[in-house]
Amino acid sequence: MPPDDSAGLLRLIDMYKFLPIVHVLSRLGLLFSMVLAVPTLMSYFFLDNAFPAFAYTALATTLTSCAVWLLTFHFRRELRPRDGFTLVLMLWLAFALVAAMPIYIHIPGISFTDAFF
Repeated sequence: MPPDDSAGLLRLIDMYKFLPIVHVLSRLGLLFSMVLAVPTLMSYFFLDNAFPAFAYTALATTLTSCAVWLLTFHFRRELRPRDGFTLVLMLWLAFALVAAMPIYIHIPGISFTDAFF
């Protein structure tokens, strides 16, 4: 008797529901990387030592968001209201992780958990 592959098919169908949300999240990540340009430029103009941390974070966010945006480009669709809950959850987590990166990079010896919280 062949193995039942219905669980794999259900995971694939769930992924097709999830990828449009990731696509929107990647576009918002690009917007957030543009917002990161403000502290990066302020750090540069005031000759702050945190400039490399902000610049690396902005660059990593831009490159990651562009890559995810290109990989999920074919999964665009109108989001349903229930997708909004997933999008908001992912947005809060992703932006908090990105916002902790400059602190983690700039302060030596700090753990990522301390930088996050």
